Parts: sequence; C-alpha cells; structure tokens
Amino acid sequence: MLKMNIRSHSLRNKVAAWIQYNYFIQNGFLRNTEEYVDMWPRSFTIGIFGSQLANIHFNRLWNILFDFELISGAKSSNVKDTMNVTYNWWGVANEAAINQRIFDFDDWNIFTLAIFSPFFVTKENFISFWWKPQN
Repeated sequence: MLKMNIRSHSLRNKVAAWIQYNYFIQNGFLRNTEEYVDMWPRSFTIGIFGSQLANIHFNRLWNILFDFELISGAKSSNVKDTMNVTYNWWGVANEAAINQRIFDFDDWNIFTLAIFSPFFVTKENFISFWWKPQN
C-alpha cells in the first residue's frame, strides 16, 4: 500500500522521516497470479526501502490478506541501525504474532532490524489522534 524507496547520496547524515497517525485496516490487493508467485515479499502495508530509515508510530495496521504489515527493507551503512516502529496497533496482542507480520533483518539479513515494542495491545487502547483530554 505505502512504499517509501529513497536512495540518498548522504549515507552518514540522518534525515527525519515520519509515518504517523494512519489507519491501514482491512485492505486487500489485486495482482496477476504469475507475477505474484515470482516476487517476494509479495504484499505489504508499509514498505521502507532504499537507504532512508523511517519512524513509524501511532498507526493502526490490520490487513490479514497481506503477507506482511511492514517491510523494514532499508539498507543502512551501519549494521547497528534499527527502524523505530513502536507505539502501533498491529491487529494482535501477541509479540510472536507481530514479529511474523514484520519482514526485517531476522528474515533477510541485508535489511534493517525493526524495533516494534512497546506496542498497543488492543485497538480500544489505541486512542484516536483527534481525541483531546479535557483539563
């Protein structure tokens, strides 16, 4: 659904990139079956590729028809770099199930590791970003 593929000429300087306050819920995809078999990862909600890392926070991600909710596909020059994807609702409250929905360094060692904890365990606890507490 959302693909960010930025190839920067500056590998040492960090540029802030944010994906926040979005609702990616119950989406599907249409793809020719021949192409679907040949590509991997085949379907995803958010894909970060290239050399630019992104901070992904306060999003609702629940797309069971996709293979992954997140592809942490940035190729960083520093192996210690991680993608910060904390404070999202992933559609499940189980850490192992969330890990299965993220394609990152654990799945393919040329990609960046995604740090997803802490995360929201229910969508009821995920407060809408339009909500303002009363003083």
